[in-house]
Amino acid sequence: MRLIPVIDLLNGHVVHAKNGIRKHYQPVNSALCKSSQPKQVINDFLSLYAFDTIYIADLNAIMNSGHNNPLIIDLLTHYSEINFWIDQGALPSETLTHQQLTPIIGSESLSPTTPLTDDHFAHYPPFILSLDFTHNLPLGPATLFQKPLLWPDTVITMTLDRIGGNQGPDFDKLAILKKLRPDIDLVAAGGIRSHKDLEQLQQSDIQTALIASALHNKQIDHDIITQLAQK
Repeated sequence: MRLIPVIDLLNGHVVHAKNGIRKHYQPVNSALCKSSQPKQVINDFLSLYAFDTIYIADLNAIMNSGHNNPLIIDLLTHYSEINFWIDQGALPSETLTHQQLTPIIGSESLSPTTPLTDDHFAHYPPFILSLDFTHNLPLGPATLFQKPLLWPDTVITMTLDRIGGNQGPDFDKLAILKKLRPDIDLVAAGGIRSHKDLEQLQQSDIQTALIASALHNKQIDHDIITQLAQK
């Protein structure tokens, strides 16, 4: 199983995401990370395991309140061996075109009235789709959730109200989406608490997960990550 650490950037700092209420996010100060400086947080993650991919959510861009592009470019340069999944809501700006970068399109950032044809994404550069939900409601164009053939090879199931909480992953939703597109890499995001949750995801044939809180509170450590990576 592949685990991908998550960094939520807001005004140049890594913040603790909780329940999707972004205006309440505070700079991270955890058992693992005592600093909210992005490089220090990444170094702390790498002290646990040699992760080859890190997910960055640029919350300023997602909330239409600027962006963290200079900082992200610096991270891409500094960590040249790491691939970064970058979520800025829609496609990142041209200044973030980089071989280490895979853009994420978040459904919450698309207008619910956006018309989506069967070839809507045909001319897009390679990207990852994030299907975003809150309180069981899909966010974004209904067509995007109803036409799974529009989805790319990697799709994140982002349950915003479970992030940083203690509810566990949304196994029911993951099962529904997995049934619609069993051929894709479906990525679990939101609510992962423990080794037990990750094992249950594996049993459901979910082989990739985004993770933050369980790293910060040391519920998931080097031994667990290594064990899962070998399965």
